[in-house]
Amino acid sequence: RDVTGVQTCALPISPAASASAALPYRSAVKKATSPDWAGYAALAGKGTRFRYVAADFDFAGPGCPLPDSPNQGGTASDWIGLDGYGHHHGPAEQIGLSVNCGQDHISYWLWYKGASGGRNGLLFCEIGGCGGSPNFGDRINLSVYFTGKTYRFVYDDVTQKVVRKFYLRCRKCRNDNGSAEVIDQIDSSGGYNPGGYTVDFFGVRVTSASGRRGTMAPQPRRWTTTVITLADPAGINWAAPSGLLRGGRAFHVTG
Repeated sequence: RDVTGVQTCALPISPAASASAALPYRSAVKKATSPDWAGYAALAGKGTRFRYVAADFDFAGPGCPLPDSPNQGGTASDWIGLDGYGHHHGPAEQIGLSVNCGQDHISYWLWYKGASGGRNGLLFCEIGGCGGSPNFGDRINLSVYFTGKTYRFVYDDVTQKVVRKFYLRCRKCRNDNGSAEVIDQIDSSGGYNPGGYTVDFFGVRVTSASGRRGTMAPQPRRWTTTVITLADPAGINWAAPSGLLRGGRAFHVTG
């Protein structure tokens, strides 16, 4: 188990039956479980590092009814990042959208976080509060790019034509980006489980430091792929990714 709480697979994963049955790399995708992550991670092979990851999704967020108890609540996030997965990786360089379900409110915010130094960003955006973005149903594109000295985070609300860019200069740039992740994350420590939702990720793409472009599908000798299912300590799956679609460029998470 690493800092993310992800552990190697102790449970079988059941992707959508028709999602990737005919794809030749299906058997090459490893399986893992996590107490709060659901999605996919590409893990760099020997001598390979990542410099770019991007994904699109329609902003709907997990189902978020108001909880019945003051002690209940939960936060759900859709994010992408570099690094942060596995025993030999550190915290991720990531950008995402989050929704919080409190007893008497629902709030949303855009955020980015850099592990290599510099400042982190947290922009509280009630619906439409950041330049008219985000709104339910908006198509969102997120990307993280490592230049060698700086991480560039991009939030692009394609529907509203709102683009925000953030830059973090890292203090010790060694390009230790050994993984790239596209994740739906649920924090239900307050006892709330936001079930009954589907998040569709598409346009998923990654690029290695050498310029090799690809998707979440495994590439021999370059990177492997892990599918991560959110499961509680009792072994119940709360959010499960489908198989990879469109050559690794798409998948969905159902909770």
